[in-house]
Amino acid sequence: MLGRLTLMLLGALAVPATSAHGETRLSAGAGEAEITSPVGAPLLGSLVASTGVHDPLWARALVVGGGRERAAIACLDLVGIDIPLADEIRSRVRLRTGIAVILLNCSHTHWAPFTIPWSVQGPRWVTQEGQAWRRQLVATVTEVVAGMIEAASHGKPGSSSRSIGNFD
Repeated sequence: MLGRLTLMLLGALAVPATSAHGETRLSAGAGEAEITSPVGAPLLGSLVASTGVHDPLWARALVVGGGRERAAIACLDLVGIDIPLADEIRSRVRLRTGIAVILLNCSHTHWAPFTIPWSVQGPRWVTQEGQAWRRQLVATVTEVVAGMIEAASHGKPGSSSRSIGNFD
């Protein structure tokens, strides 16, 4: 609840990057998208496959900047991510948005799928059956960040929310 309130407040406070008088101002936008894994994905907390969704997993992003300089913070409801996945997300965001400073943070929930190939389950799920979900994860984080920039460039408040649903 507090997280959504924070996102709504940040979205409401977003201002254009340049005022009518040519001054550079701070702009901010926040958004979120669901990244819940498919039923059957192995979960770290129970070490067994999920049997359903109790609470969805989210990717939340905050983009701040002034003028041409922007930075993004993306918070993912995952136990963690390995360096290749982090690099892939940063690269896709950078290519799509031009943002060079991208901080990735994971909530470290143990009720998320294995996203680190060298974890206790090994590389099996995230590099095999979970590969489509992993690709969608990268695309979703990229879209959440890009959506904040597109909203700001059209003079709209920088708040967005969407769901990508569960993957089968």
